[in-house]
Amino acid sequence: MTPVRQPTLESEPSRGRYWERLALAVFVLIACFALLGGRGLNEPDEGRYAEISREMLESGDWMMPTLHGFAHPQKPPVVYWLTAASFTVFGQNGWAARFPCALAAIGTAWLIFKTGRSLFGERAGVAATIVLVTSLQFFVQARLLTPDMILTFWITTAIASFAQWALEPAHRRWLWGCFIAMGLGFLTKGPMAIVVPVSAVATWQIALRRRGERVKIPWFRGMALTALIGISWFLIVAVREPTLVRFFAHDELIARFFTRQHGRYHSTFFYIPVLLVGLLPWTFLLASVVPWLNRELKTDQPFGRVWWLMIGWVVPPFLVLSLSGSKLITYVLPLYPALALAIGGWWERVGSRSDLTWHAASIAGFFGSLIVALVAALRFTTHTIPAVPLPLLGILILIALGMGALTVPVKPKASVLGGGFAAGSLIVWILLLSQAGSWNDLMGVGASMRSLTQRIRSETGDEPMVFVYRANVPGLEWYLSRLIHVSEDRVDHLLPPTPAQQARLLSSPGQCSTLAPPGRPVFGVVKLTKVGSDWPTNAWRVVATAGSFALIQRMEGNP
Repeated sequence: MTPVRQPTLESEPSRGRYWERLALAVFVLIACFALLGGRGLNEPDEGRYAEISREMLESGDWMMPTLHGFAHPQKPPVVYWLTAASFTVFGQNGWAARFPCALAAIGTAWLIFKTGRSLFGERAGVAATIVLVTSLQFFVQARLLTPDMILTFWITTAIASFAQWALEPAHRRWLWGCFIAMGLGFLTKGPMAIVVPVSAVATWQIALRRRGERVKIPWFRGMALTALIGISWFLIVAVREPTLVRFFAHDELIARFFTRQHGRYHSTFFYIPVLLVGLLPWTFLLASVVPWLNRELKTDQPFGRVWWLMIGWVVPPFLVLSLSGSKLITYVLPLYPALALAIGGWWERVGSRSDLTWHAASIAGFFGSLIVALVAALRFTTHTIPAVPLPLLGILILIALGMGALTVPVKPKASVLGGGFAAGSLIVWILLLSQAGSWNDLMGVGASMRSLTQRIRSETGDEPMVFVYRANVPGLEWYLSRLIHVSEDRVDHLLPPTPAQQARLLSSPGQCSTLAPPGRPVFGVVKLTKVGSDWPTNAWRVVATAGSFALIQRMEGNP
């Protein structure tokens, strides 16, 4: 097969290139690690993944995930394995909980730099990396404990490996790396790990065949390897618990896509505004990137063939997600690397030599509006933006403005604009992130349990008895580092409970009053709206709140 395009990079980068790459690396590290452990784990997602990982580490059972001590095989185990390993190395804290996701974000950024450089040139790789790590949704999810960023890393690995094979067909290890990465992605979060790479590769292959070029890809053997890796855990668990086979096949696969069973249904057009907002501030560049890309696709040049790989990366998966009966904002994260590559390629070929006045005005207007909205919001709250160290801001600005290498020197204004808006994006996102901890009470059902746990731990004397009743806050157990009593609606009844598990289940508010004898403190986390009805104020008192939740304590004299 004729290579798509041979890299045009020098074998030994100049001294200047080393400094530019070092600056880029520091920029990416700041973008992915800044304030990583500063705020508490948000409920229910971060708390759930952290607690499952803690229970896995404590029990030593690395095959069957548990939540509240009950079997919870809803997700494959890779994210739990990585998080538990992080706890082993760094201890049980918020920074360690999010470290695997931040590391996956850095890995994804590195792959995009390498792929952009190989396909389009050095400046394209730099530009694509900066766009990716400063895009709003990627920036946020790099510091969220969910499987989505790790899944994105495996998907990007698969497509980047295939792209490298397209450049070097003789090195088939890259092709097998693609199939292995898909299998590991499936072990992280299911079918999208296969849908996205297969869509990208198949679209590229079909496009080449229409041009008369035959490309042989060992689909049968490759997908067999992917399946062997991807379903290995499901087979092991199904052998241990045969009753879970129907749960895996129906509830987690068929029902999730074709029905509204999981309560995540949204409009078919749901992901259009999600992508447009999530790509900010670079969304405004799409007005130039899309028409240019359309022209490139009509050419017979090598770049035209490469772009079909990007089209397959974005368009068919986007349609699949849009038609799915289960939709969450996080599901589109694997598409951002492709969008960043498209912008990077455009910048290399056209953007660095274009008149960016309209784009500059649009991005500046966006940031101006954001700052005005932020100031207005703070005017009506008691929160203030904390002082960010000036050296940090200075470093960010210098690094961003030093990204002049991402464009040709013919148009230095473009370099300043690109680097300036990259720095501006990062600074604004970090400032907003620094306020996240102060907004805990405004987050409703997503509020962290950290402050409530601190209040429980402050109790002197006997260890308090703690329960959760009809509140989805698994992070409470993670912060307490122990299992507690939970209401029956909070656990999965996929397997019959053991006597020890049954003893921790609560069926009514009245049962909570009798969890401990008089004199031993009893605390519970409940919905704030239920205080006074399910939890009468003559028997329970509110000692702390967080978002939509209240921490109540049994009053003395009530058995």
